[in-house]
Amino acid sequence: MAETDVKIIVQIKDCIEQCGGNYPSWYVGLAEYPEEKLDAHSVNLDKDRYIYLTATCIEDARSIEHYFVTRMGTDGDTRGSNDEKALSIYAYEKSATTNP
Repeated sequence: MAETDVKIIVQIKDCIEQCGGNYPSWYVGLAEYPEEKLDAHSVNLDKDRYIYLTATCIEDARSIEHYFVTRMGTDGDTRGSNDEKALSIYAYEKSATTNP
């Protein structure tokens, strides 16, 4: 794993830990335009807890997403994005108003 991958993982883990550390209550995914994707999940950007960071390549982004879903137990789709421009890794805390 590249150094930038590790930094992104640490930043996302820090965010989740600061919000209580309940990994299964978070969703992690990939997007070219993360704010649009968060909106599609009904995340309120003013009130809900979320983070997004940009990887250097799609392989790194997929690796980070896979790490959170398979090793840390977050919700998400490990099939990976077919969009080669989906370099942003986003994570949000699921709630009664988000989808999922």
